Parts: sequence; C-alpha cells; structure tokens
Amino acid sequence: MKILFVQLARLGDIYQTWPTVLATLRQNPEAEIHLLVRERFLGATIGLPESVRIHTLPSAAILGPVIRDLRDINSSKVRLDEFLESLEAENFDRVINLSFSPFSSFLNHYLCDSGAECVGYSRHKDGYFDMPDDLSAYFYAQVGVGRWNRYHLSEIFASMAGVQLQPEDWTIRGRLPFFERVLPSEYIVLHIGASQSEKCWRGDHWSSLMEQIMKKTQLNVVLVGSRDEGHDVEKVVEKHRQRILNLVGRTRVSDLLFITQWAQICIGGDSVVMHAASLSGTPCLNLSCQKVNFWETGPVSFGSEVIWAPGINDISVNQVYQSMVNMLDGRTGAEENAHVSEGLGAVKFTWSSQGGTHFEWELIQAMYSGGKVPLLDDPVTFQAFYRLRELTELALEKFNNANEMTSDFVALLDGVDQAIERVGQLNTAAGILARWFITEKNRLSPQSYQTLVDKTYQIYQDLNKMCRLFVGDESYQFEQGEIYAD
Repeated sequence: MKILFVQLARLGDIYQTWPTVLATLRQNPEAEIHLLVRERFLGATIGLPESVRIHTLPSAAILGPVIRDLRDINSSKVRLDEFLESLEAENFDRVINLSFSPFSSFLNHYLCDSGAECVGYSRHKDGYFDMPDDLSAYFYAQVGVGRWNRYHLSEIFASMAGVQLQPEDWTIRGRLPFFERVLPSEYIVLHIGASQSEKCWRGDHWSSLMEQIMKKTQLNVVLVGSRDEGHDVEKVVEKHRQRILNLVGRTRVSDLLFITQWAQICIGGDSVVMHAASLSGTPCLNLSCQKVNFWETGPVSFGSEVIWAPGINDISVNQVYQSMVNMLDGRTGAEENAHVSEGLGAVKFTWSSQGGTHFEWELIQAMYSGGKVPLLDDPVTFQAFYRLRELTELALEKFNNANEMTSDFVALLDGVDQAIERVGQLNTAAGILARWFITEKNRLSPQSYQTLVDKTYQIYQDLNKMCRLFVGDESYQFEQGEIYAD
C-alpha cells in the first residue's frame, strides 16, 4: 500500500505530523510512506526514517511567473500541471490530508479523482468546499485559537490516519546532519522568538531572565531563534559570553533537533522549538497566552509545563525563573501551570487553575465523543440556548407548513441561519452549537432537491434536540438586556 501524507502547513505542524507517520510505519511495516511538504519547510523532514519518501510543493517555481514575469499565468499552469502529474503517477492507494487549508482541499480532490482513497479537506464535484469525514468537520467547527477544543493536534492527525500513538512515536529515527558548533556539556535552551509577534515575550524580559540565570545559577545558556530575532538581548549576551552561546540566526531547522535533545530544559513561546523538543523528549517550559491554544500545540514531552497569561507579556520574569529552577530540581514548576501528564491520551495537559468552567469542553465531548451531557447552571448560556431553540423551531415550523422552497422561504431560512450565527458569537457555549450547525450545512453535497430539503430539515431538528437537552420544553420570558439575535 502506498500512503501519502499531505502537510502543507508550517514547520511546527510538520514536526507534529512525525508521530503519525512513525505510528503508520509501525502499524503497517509493509506500507510505502510518502510525505508532501512545502519546499520552504523541507528542513523539518530531516530526521525521519530514510524509508519515508519526501515530496515538495515548489510554490516559488509555480507562482514565480505570475508574480515576477508580468502575470504569465500559462507558465504557472504548466508548472502546476507538471507537479500534479508527478504525484498522480505515484498511484497512491491512500491520501491523508493533514493541512486543513483551501489549497490542500483542491489537491486532495484531484488525487481522489485519480482513484486514491482520500481523507481530509477536499472539494465536491462542483468545486465547493467539502469535509468528507467527521474529523475534518470537527476540525473546521471546533479547532483553533479562541475555541474550546483540548485534543492535541498530534492526536487529531493520528485519528485522521487511523493509528494509535505510542510514546515511541515521538522520536528521531533518521540521521541528523553534523552540527559543527561545540555545545556546553550542560545547558538550557532559550528560544527568544516565536512564529508571530503577539506570541513573543519582550526582549527586556529575556534580558532580565538571563541576568537572573547568570547571577543565581551556574547554568549555561544556548540561545536560538531566527535571524531577525535577538537584537534586544545583545548587551546581555556580550556581557556573559563565557556562559551564553548565541546561535540566533545561525542554525538550520534540523539543528534544533540536535540542540534540544541534549538540553536540560527548553524555554520559549509557541514555536517550532517546542515541537522539536517534544520529539527529542526534552522537558519544556512553554510561555503561552490567549493568542495560542496550547491544548492543541503545546509541548508534549513528559515533565513539560505551560505558563499561561491573557497576554504573553503578562508573564513575569520571576514566574519563568522560579518554574525553571523547580523543574531542573525535579519538582513541579508551579501549581498554577498547566502540566503534561502521562496516560492522558488525546488530551495532553492538566490545568487545575484554569479560569472559567469546564462546561464548553464537556459540551464538545458530549456532542462529538459520546461524553456525559454537562449540567448547565449559567443563566446567560441558558438564555442563549433557549434562543437557539426558538430559532430552530421557527425554521422547522416553516418547513412543515411550506409546500415548496419559495424565495421568501429561502430568505427566511437565511435570516434564521444568520441569527443562529449571531447568538453563537455572543455566547461561547452557544458558539459550539452554532459552529456545528454551520459546518453540517456546509457538508451537504450536490444531490437531488428533495434529499437536500430532507437533510437540511434534519440538521435544524438535530440542533433543536441539542438545545432541548439543556432548556427542556418550558417557556422563558426574556428581559431587556438579555441575548437577542434579531
């Protein structure tokens, strides 16, 4: 069997794909495994077993004629056709799209038309977006920053591929290139950048942390980051050149695997360094904030912890320093941190001091995983669910009384849909139901008129049933200032 994994996202997503690739090899030793990545991020495949065949999407070559050569669309099309034909010629039996992106959906559809069994984002035969499997629909509706999913991305990838991850799947199986720089015999790694500016701890914080480390410990520090990072800490680096090795802008992606695997601890924001350390089994102290969903992308190496604050720079230097010292001493960094624990399965963290309630996550589990229906004790959420119930009942009533889909009827349903979406924007728990509803409607494929009507009716009915689990059949009198969607 020939299996192609499509991962066209960034470096960290490729590293989080490794465990799924390795688990697939372990469970299907006779299979021929292929991995497609963007050419720019090829470095994140170094360290995989040599038996995994790597393909690259030559984005620059394909788009170059359009961008540089006065919109030469024909040349770009020729190059794209050549790339697609090279993939099609492989005659893959199965294509697993882990990219969750618009372009990857078109690519997946193309390979499906070539006869491969495909999983992940795709396209209907009329070109509209398709989520052919339940996991794709779950990802579309509930995964991402600002949402309540707690399944780790690596576990979602594994579920897409139909494999069970084991601790041995977080490892480096292939050869790493020689790293020519001499590292200290013992050291910690500080990654002073992140993929986005809002995820970056300020330079003066990093400087203060390094000053404390130099003053209060005997630790050596290795700094890593991209070429445009690190300018704010140069004075501290120059002052302590004997104990701080500055590798900012001086490493390849694959070097991160070598550097992190020998470190005592890695400290940094949401970044590729955390994912590299997870593969090398090195404990991490991850600095996180509301711009990131650490439940999905945080480090999973045992002993790792996450310090969370609403804004990344709300995390104090003392918090980081004390957590680091405690972790190096074999203790818990801080009780208020989120902790990686063994045996948690798809949810990698425990967090005893998290704000708010568990209701939203328990609601997701009840909807998607057969979990117990949670108790609703928040009056505002009750009001929101009641409003969703009313809106679905309005739609169902119109369905039952309509003889045909007139323009007025379609306009009314559009208004109901917009109102449902609006309620979901006003209340986080209602947002979970609203996104499920929108996603299920988007999943409807081109089919006969009556089948579309019947399936649309069923989606409204299912949302109504969900709401009735919480608000029952009783009436409710709304007061001024409560949630309205009209």
